[in-house]
Amino acid sequence: MPYHISAVVDAVDPRFAPTPAELRVLRLTTAPDFPAEALQEVLTAHFGFTSQILRIVNSNAFNVKETIDSTDEALRLLGLTLVRDIALSIVVFRFFSRVPRHDRLRRRTLWRHSVHTALVGRALAARYDPGNGDLYYAAGLLHDLGKLVVRVALGDDFYFLIEKSRHEQRRLDDVERQYLGFHHGEVGALLIERWGLPETLTRLIRFHHHPEEAGTEHVGECRYMHLSNLMSHYLEQEMNGLPELLEFEPRFEEIFEFTEDEFNTLARRVKSYVAASGQYFEIHQT
Repeated sequence: MPYHISAVVDAVDPRFAPTPAELRVLRLTTAPDFPAEALQEVLTAHFGFTSQILRIVNSNAFNVKETIDSTDEALRLLGLTLVRDIALSIVVFRFFSRVPRHDRLRRRTLWRHSVHTALVGRALAARYDPGNGDLYYAAGLLHDLGKLVVRVALGDDFYFLIEKSRHEQRRLDDVERQYLGFHHGEVGALLIERWGLPETLTRLIRFHHHPEEAGTEHVGECRYMHLSNLMSHYLEQEMNGLPELLEFEPRFEEIFEFTEDEFNTLARRVKSYVAASGQYFEIHQT
């Protein structure tokens, strides 16, 4: 499998390239100083965004009494953070749609995992890194974008990696490194780096499997990103307690220092948050 990471990204860049409006939303919603007025302007100016946001706002998830027919009303009803999250999720899901619906990669499952990781990231930030909830949310949505890129670039060779991972019970990123020399986190980071998204976001995506490689200065934030991904798997696979997570990720106790009671409390908090918020994003899973 003679591949080079730059060649992989080059091969799919045109296919995954965001439109000017999508790129504007990506840059606005991931900016450190979130410019609310500019986001409202771009959402209002592009009918595609407006119509999807209004469809979501008027869905059963929100149980509104009267039909909402403008982004101004949506912002008033939902608040800026939720509208921002929905707008970003609309753009990111369009990248997932580049993979056929019935592909073996299971884009629906991957999208649900990305949403869960984003929500877990926001919940963890509220407790451990206040003020950076938006950053972890965006990183969660985008952290597995590289899987889509590798799938498209490698064609059916990608399934060899999937099967090796399942047969040998190894993480996919470890198998990718063995056979490709890089993994999907690095691929996704390189792609969004080319889009001009923030360096901090790029770093979280690159090191979401290996926070220890981020360097002393950044290892803390990357540990929380790694934890967001792990807790998402924990919820999706309906694990029960720290021992089951340790079977899934034996390195957990090398990276984190949770007692079993602390972990169980965290798991309950995260599960509650995802259950309360996840319904808003199920509408994209079509």
